[in-house]
Amino acid sequence: MMAPQLVLKDAGAVVRSVALGDGLLAAGGHDRKVRLYESATGTLLRTLEEAGNVVLCVALGLGLLAAGGWDNVVRVYDSATGKLLHMLEEAINSVLCVALCDGFLAAGSADYKVRLYEAATGRLLRTLEEAISSVLCVALCDGFLAAGSADHKVRLYEAATGRLLRTLEEAGDSVWCVALGLGLLAAGGSDKVVRVYDPATGKLLHMLQEAGHYVSSVAFGDGLLAVGSWDKFVRVYDPATGKLLQLLKDATSGIYSVAFQDGRLACSGEDKAVRVYVLPEATPLPCVKALNDLSALREDSAAGRAELEASLQELVQLRKRGADGDASQAKLQAAVQQQSAMSAELAATKGKLRTTEAERMQKSAELSRRGKELEDLQAAQLQSAREISEALRRAESAEAREHSLEDGAASDVAALREALELECNQVAAVRSELQGSLAAEQGKLTEAEQELREQQEAARKEQFEQEERLRKLSEAEKALDERERAHQAEIARRAAEQAKLQASPLATEAFQYLEASPLATESQQAALQWFVDEEVDWTDFVADDHLQSLLLDTLQLKAGPRSKFLRWVKSKAVAATRVGAQAAGVDGQAAVQQAVAATPVGAQAAGVGGQAAVQQEQAHRLRAAEESEQIEAEAAAAAARAAATARAAAAAAAATAAAKDADAAAAAATAN
Repeated sequence: MMAPQLVLKDAGAVVRSVALGDGLLAAGGHDRKVRLYESATGTLLRTLEEAGNVVLCVALGLGLLAAGGWDNVVRVYDSATGKLLHMLEEAINSVLCVALCDGFLAAGSADYKVRLYEAATGRLLRTLEEAISSVLCVALCDGFLAAGSADHKVRLYEAATGRLLRTLEEAGDSVWCVALGLGLLAAGGSDKVVRVYDPATGKLLHMLQEAGHYVSSVAFGDGLLAVGSWDKFVRVYDPATGKLLQLLKDATSGIYSVAFQDGRLACSGEDKAVRVYVLPEATPLPCVKALNDLSALREDSAAGRAELEASLQELVQLRKRGADGDASQAKLQAAVQQQSAMSAELAATKGKLRTTEAERMQKSAELSRRGKELEDLQAAQLQSAREISEALRRAESAEAREHSLEDGAASDVAALREALELECNQVAAVRSELQGSLAAEQGKLTEAEQELREQQEAARKEQFEQEERLRKLSEAEKALDERERAHQAEIARRAAEQAKLQASPLATEAFQYLEASPLATESQQAALQWFVDEEVDWTDFVADDHLQSLLLDTLQLKAGPRSKFLRWVKSKAVAATRVGAQAAGVDGQAAVQQAVAATPVGAQAAGVGGQAAVQQEQAHRLRAAEESEQIEAEAAAAAARAAATARAAAAAAAATAAAKDADAAAAAATAN
């Protein structure tokens, strides 16, 4: 197939319409802009941005550029400068089509009307209201105005007067496109057929039915007819004969518009690109030429069918005459069997093509086209086989009548056999190409399956890591709970001890004394607990140095509070002894002196020790507060880790579900 000379992708949006004229190329579409290019080089000359909505149609001619669209306005520009000359606002609905020729500007719209303007001034000349549905396309040329509409009709007017000349009603559905040129009228639409008429008489000349989808655009130029369709093809015909000359397929989506002038063919579509081809001469493609040759051969064979039937009758007579007739019959049967085998092979190839088409939906349009070509080739081969059989009969009959005719018949048979072999080779080439495409698709499917397995393995690994993190978090939470339970148990134990100590009269007395002293709370509890557990007697305490050391060590007091508390205890012991008040006073003083002497730093150290004990208590309380805050922080961190782990588990579950979906998709793809 011919490659495009230019591919223009400036729009970045769907290009609804293209036009060629005055050495320029115009393109408008969904980005609400009209771009003007130099048609020979593709150089962007200017961008016109006045449109208020999608641009549906453009036309070039008479040194002007016309554009219309969804904003119900036709704008007329000077094509050389881009200057806006006129704004034609008579339409009350979208302007769907415009045309420039013979000094006129025609515009069709969704309000069921065609308006004819004087191109130079923008003056409205007349409004044509015969259509009963949206006017989808207009064309101007050779004094004619053609308009196609959604009511399945093409109306042909006299441009100068607006007089309706005739209505063409052969279309089976909406007429999307019309073109005038070369003394012909072409029209196409939703019924996938292009009809070529003589506009002077309205006679239908040709029906071009190769399109596999809606025919969206037609254009005459350089003695040819270009046809754009939603099957992604642009076909070029000889309009005089209706023969297909070129098949252009570079678009990746349906064709919206084609334009043809000065050997250049432009087309645009839904793939957001404008492609420009150069057609130096109307050279048919090999497959197109073969189809045309087969068509000519069928026409020639129809003319000689009567002669061949007469030859068949003569052959029957010859068979009755002897062995020569039997040999001819055997030869005929062999030819028929050969043809049947070839037909079976073609049928098998056709079935395989259809199966491949079902498995590869993304190439359905391409395979459909090739299937159609194979059907055409099969029909041609069947026709060729019939022609070969008839030629054989004619040759055998001619051999019985005259030896000179035998040589001519043999030559005809050889030529037909060569044509059949050529067609078989073409079928084999198509089959090989399809097998290569199938192998490539299978390779891609294998790669996709491998990638899917890798993704599943990664998902399983991630899930295992998430489960491990969840396990560790659970262990940390359990440890935190055990620590909290131990802390609560310790608080309960201390509360019980406090209650027990407060129930003892001796402990109560010591507690009241210690409340007035700078002892720490824990030291108070230790002292009271010691009194209760040991059931200390004051006199025993004074007499036993070991008990004194045990109490003082238990209290863990500094020097000052230590000696002060010792003096208080000893004074209690002296007051309780039987020695009397004097002895008690002597012993009390001695005990005090002994306690003071036992203090390393004296009375001054006692005051300093009290302050240090207070500071120690404050430090202890600060540490307890810090521990509590740390426990709370650890609990919050554990909760955050639990939430993160839950989210990770949810993500892992989603990944697992996605992997299962991918497995299902891969299984479905494998099943297909």
